Order: sequence, then C-alpha cells, then structure tokens
Amino acid sequence: ALERLASEAIVFDNADTVAPLTLPAHASLFTALYPPRHGVRDNHLFSLSQDVPVFPELLQRRGYATAAFVSAVVLDRRYGLARGFDVYDAEMDGPERSASETLAHVRAWLERAPRPFFLWVHFFEPHTPYRSGSYAGEVQEADGALGELFGLLRARGVWDEALISVTSDHGESLGEHGEQTHGFFVYEAAIRIPWLLRVPGRGPQRIEYQVRLVDVMPTMLELAKIDMRELPPDRLDGASLAPFLHGSARPGLEAYAETFLPRYQFGWSDLKTFRGERFK
Repeated sequence: ALERLASEAIVFDNADTVAPLTLPAHASLFTALYPPRHGVRDNHLFSLSQDVPVFPELLQRRGYATAAFVSAVVLDRRYGLARGFDVYDAEMDGPERSASETLAHVRAWLERAPRPFFLWVHFFEPHTPYRSGSYAGEVQEADGALGELFGLLRARGVWDEALISVTSDHGESLGEHGEQTHGFFVYEAAIRIPWLLRVPGRGPQRIEYQVRLVDVMPTMLELAKIDMRELPPDRLDGASLAPFLHGSARPGLEAYAETFLPRYQFGWSDLKTFRGERFK
C-alpha cells in the first residue's frame, strides 16, 4: 500500500523526527515546535500545555470537522493532544489496540463525516511488543491497515481531492548500537522517519534534502490553502516546504532531536543532536 501511495506522492527520503518517543514527537507534529518549546520531553510524565497552540484548533476555526483515532494509551487525551478535535477516539482495553480495531471506528466516522474534514489516524504497529511475532510482521500489518484506510477514502469518494500524509513518530534500532528498540539513543535508526505526501493534481516526486517532522503540518496547511497568519513563521520551529516543491531551491533546514527518557526514567544523561546537510 505504501509503495502504491509512493507512486503518486512526494517522497521525502531524508526526514527526521524530534525524539525517538511517541508523545514528544506527536506534540511536535501538531505544534510545529521542538520539545524544548512545547515542553513535552518524555512519555507519560508530561502533557501538552493548554497555552501551546495546536493546528487542529486552527482547522476547527476554519470550518473543518476534525477527528482523531489513536491506538496507544501513551496518546490518551489526558496528555493534551485532544484539543482541536471534535472527536478524539482513544478508548481501548490495555496499553494498545490493533489497527483493525481502530479502523472499525474510523469507518463509522467516515460514513457520516462532513466536508471539509481533517482526519488523523494513528496505528501503533510496528511497535514492541511485536504481537505478530516480528518487526517485519508488524510492518506488514501496518501496511495492510493503510491499504484498508485508503480504500475507505476511495469508497467515500474523497481520495482524488484529499491531501494525504503518511509519516511516523520515530524509527526502531533493531539491535544497532546495542539498542533493541528505541528511546535511549539518538542514532539515525530511531531518528530517521518516512514521510509520503500525496497532493491532488501533482505527480510523484522524490526529495532528498533534509526535512523534519515539525514541517509536516505547516506544509500540509499551506498546500490546502489554509490561512495561517495567526501563526507567524517566527513562532514556529517548522516551516512549510510548499515553496520548495516546484524547483531546484533547497530550504537549507537543520534538524534538532533529543531523548530525555534516560534522564527521567534511569537517572542517566539526556541526549541531544543537531543535524545539518553534511554533519550530525
């Protein structure tokens, strides 16, 4: 499903997250701010302050119906990400729910969703514990779920006009540098993420310059022609890439990432990284 999407999307080959941790990364996704500015530095121990503007609120004010369907308790509404969503579906038994369970809720909402709408669907796969038995098995499950989601959008008749973004909050080390999963270190295995962006009316494109998770929402909103003047660029760490998608100009972005899990959960040192086009 991802390969099929890539065949008609902009594929960013060099995208970085802000932290190898779910909650800080999602806080950055929806604020376009780095963790030191939005204040969420680890899972469970922090929540996003009510004072920090989030993009779904802006979309609500522009007349969009907004809905979120999440698959892990680490994104429960008590952590502050529910602001701006008319529907924030995070009900589950236990720490996670399967993509198929989440999709059932998405399907019911899509059947009656008004337009225009902003829909965020979060799948927990691939993530430990690997309920399918392996990381590769979880990747396959996530890809199958994405295929079903794309099918729902086609069946609803919105696929051709929908701006669709697929990304991840972090990667997975799989044993590199002695790290089996993620959270302790800021090596590329856990910091590099995929980002595919399908824009109606545009053909496929591959972009190799560096981009960041904090650029996702500013880029999507500008491409959707959403007025963002109440969020001036100097208040954001992220930037819209829309002006750079039609030519050879490069945005020259630098990427910051951190992990505070070692400090808050083990009393070790936090780690911070800064990455430019040539050096990290």
